[in-house]
Amino acid sequence: MQRGRGHAKVLRVTDAVTPPRRSIVRRWGPRALFESLLIVFSISLALAINAWITDLQTAARVREARAYFIEELQGNRAMLLSDSILPHHRRLHAALEAAPMEQPLTPEEARPTLTVVFATGIHTSALRDVAWSTFSNRDLLGHMQPEQVFALNDAYEAQARIEQLHAVFYPVLVQLPSEFTSAEDARGPLMSLRIHLADVIVAEEYAVERFDQALAALGAEPSAE
Repeated sequence: MQRGRGHAKVLRVTDAVTPPRRSIVRRWGPRALFESLLIVFSISLALAINAWITDLQTAARVREARAYFIEELQGNRAMLLSDSILPHHRRLHAALEAAPMEQPLTPEEARPTLTVVFATGIHTSALRDVAWSTFSNRDLLGHMQPEQVFALNDAYEAQARIEQLHAVFYPVLVQLPSEFTSAEDARGPLMSLRIHLADVIVAEEYAVERFDQALAALGAEPSAE
């Protein structure tokens, strides 16, 4: 506002010239863009590192599970092939096959066969499935090769079949001694035992085959030695 010719013109603050908004954008725009890209890059890098660490941890757990599977399968295989299991069952079955079945057998006539069969018992195998029951309920198997998972499943199913056979026949087995002593014809109890042992032998031989295939899929030898 002017109050006279001799007075200087007084400028109000609002009369100051405001810099164009475009100049601010030009000044700060590239920096803001760079910082945004830097934030995105940092987040992406952190996610990538986290995924990499997770992959390493998963791979380590897979190797650990594989080692447990190998140890367990090798141990179960060795147990089945030990002299007290599969070879023992074969000997018992051979003794039962040698028993005369053409005519009725008295308990006294069946005694030599019974002596062989019941000298030390049938022998059941205490096969382990700790590794399978532990890792099969987790998503860890999803990180293993499909052929390895299929082979492991077949191996442990074959193993479970042996346990089922023993569990089903056990009530019959405990009654056999009394049946042998009271029966006028011992061929019936002998035949029941013979059939059971034949099924057990087939199941054990099949399990050994499945163990070998599973160990081969895992890249291991059948024997731990």
